Amino acid sequence: MFKKPLATLVCSALLATCGFASEIGYRYLGRIETSHPAFMKVEKFPGQPEFLLMSKFGPFESGKISVIPNIAQIVKENKYSEAIAHDLASDFKWPNDMNIIPHDVFGVNAIDVPDGFLPPGKSNGNVYVITTDPNDITGNTTVYQLTTLKSGFFYH
Repeated sequence: MFKKPLATLVCSALLATCGFASEIGYRYLGRIETSHPAFMKVEKFPGQPEFLLMSKFGPFESGKISVIPNIAQIVKENKYSEAIAHDLASDFKWPNDMNIIPHDVFGVNAIDVPDGFLPPGKSNGNVYVITTDPNDITGNTTVYQLTTLKSGFFYH
């Protein structure tokens, strides 16, 4: 019941004690609702607007890779309530810090996804590549598994 307010209070006290309160500043821009976000980054494929790429996972859920298209426009126009996360792929164990693969490597829009981690049930991961539609980041995705499943192997 008191975990979130207590955590906020503890973090605020630590920042003030360490002298960070006056050095670290932020400006609240808005809020995007989504479930279980983990790793996030703004990316761009050739000929497409910027998108927010994110992995999602939880201890009892399958992991997903999702995107919010047109993220620069959403921020510029302050339309955070219109931001919708589109799932590109799911059924990962624990998708970590995914990255855009340079277009000249495969000649397509592609994202690498290292998967798996330490928790029981999540430790047998793989490395994947997701390709997307060249005209629409939310459309026509294909998932390729690059590694062979080995018990206890996970990737970062």
